[in-house]
Amino acid sequence: MHRPDKKGAVIRPDASLPVNSIQIRMAPMWHPEKKVWELWDCAASPEDLHATGKAASGDYQSKDGLHWNKPVVGLIEYRGSKKNNYVHHLMGGKLHRVDCIIRDNTDPDPARRYKTAVPNIFRQGVGGTAVSPDGIHWTEVSSPGIYGGDEWNLTFDEKEHLFLFYMKRGGKHGQNKKRPLLTLLKSPEGIKITISYQSDMSTFNYEHRRRPMFPFEPDTVWTG
Repeated sequence: MHRPDKKGAVIRPDASLPVNSIQIRMAPMWHPEKKVWELWDCAASPEDLHATGKAASGDYQSKDGLHWNKPVVGLIEYRGSKKNNYVHHLMGGKLHRVDCIIRDNTDPDPARRYKTAVPNIFRQGVGGTAVSPDGIHWTEVSSPGIYGGDEWNLTFDEKEHLFLFYMKRGGKHGQNKKRPLLTLLKSPEGIKITISYQSDMSTFNYEHRRRPMFPFEPDTVWTG
């Protein structure tokens, strides 16, 4: 492999807007038809937009992974105009950012090309799962989400056809009972989901769940 060249930040907050930072919870995805890289951020909706209950993510596209543009999505009105790159989706009656997106090129239904999952953060009755044909217009599949903390990530192993959903949870093991744990939810073939809870690299706990999650049900423990 060649040595990587450091390029610095390639996406920066718009200094003219009340946005303090831009975060991401996903890797750029290649769109084979458009020949562009796609990326959605999190925690980037302006403070005055977020205050209205309209949490949003920014949509970005790039031909080379270094120079990114903001396509006009026309979905969310902000300061009297829809000429922006903001995207969100409705889960359980609440607007959410779309900050963990995977592209499933194996799904025969083009309306389910993009998929996302949001946990039920701190058991607030939020989150869920959704699908989309373009990463912009979303259809809810299930809600609320599976219980988790304020950090999570969704990824898709296309070769193994395996969905992986990671999230942070508080735990009851160790000296610090609030120590975050890593929870892994695994779904082979999009049918079943596997849950593992680990606090100190040796102790596993299991919580059985029957509530459907997109697009599968959790019912087995993974300790691999």
